[in-house]
Amino acid sequence: GVDAEKIFKDIEKFAGYGFNKSHAAAYAIISYQTAWCKTKFPAEFYTALLNSEIGSASDKIGYIKAEIIKQNICMLSSDINFSQQEFSVELCDGKLAIRSGLTNIKNIGNDLANYIITERNKNGKYSSLVNFATRLDPTLSNKRQIEYLSMAGAFDSLEKNRAIIYNSAAEILKIAQTIYKEKVSNQASFFNMSIEESRFTNLLLKSKKWESKTFFLNEYYSLGFLISGNPLKEELYFFRNFNFANSSELEENRVNGKIYELLGFLIKYEAKVINNVRFFDLLFVDHLGSFNIRVYDENIEK
Repeated sequence: GVDAEKIFKDIEKFAGYGFNKSHAAAYAIISYQTAWCKTKFPAEFYTALLNSEIGSASDKIGYIKAEIIKQNICMLSSDINFSQQEFSVELCDGKLAIRSGLTNIKNIGNDLANYIITERNKNGKYSSLVNFATRLDPTLSNKRQIEYLSMAGAFDSLEKNRAIIYNSAAEILKIAQTIYKEKVSNQASFFNMSIEESRFTNLLLKSKKWESKTFFLNEYYSLGFLISGNPLKEELYFFRNFNFANSSELEENRVNGKIYELLGFLIKYEAKVINNVRFFDLLFVDHLGSFNIRVYDENIEK
């Protein structure tokens, strides 16, 4: 009994500092390893960081992308002819770049992404929208997935006008279903049947290109970040003589009460109530990242 009590008191005393020290040592090692990877292999480091956030409900991917821009690492858009399932490292103009994947696009699951990549590796790159449709497995895809692939720009290498693909999503799926049924009903020529793509070309709907605002909003909604360009390009040129701050300066600020003038592109807004105080939470993006602004009820009319 006495020995047991003494041992317990020793353990209790040790726990006051031993637990913290052991964790501090482990965290120090992890911090050192992470800093080393980030310094020596930045493209690979940020690729792994982005992949760790796929499927997360947070907005961290957008913040990571902003950091990648600061590090002058090129980011390439999702592409059905080049993307892997997740973010990947790719050589671009002699430098390592980060290619956006397929599963990080909203509504695109592992099954569809894996099929697109496997089919591409087996039978070559997709040569056109119709070619993609004739090789698509309709049992693994739906209209909404095709729409989100178009919103993310995954077909840009085949068709620059994303509106055509978005508006033709149902037709693309019908083409896939038609070819699939023909293959199933004609087992003898399942693997060697010749598909005349020209008979489907006129099914794609002619569409006017999206306006800039719609283009960038759709891209953000599908990816969680912008990759095709800067929606404020024209505005920045117009306001080039104004000394606007940016999201990066806002993030690095350590002075309470400092006033900033910013130029941002509104991505989304949400009405919230905290402690019976109602306000709108506005999310903006600029060329370096994103920032939030709260507008309270008494200021809404202003």
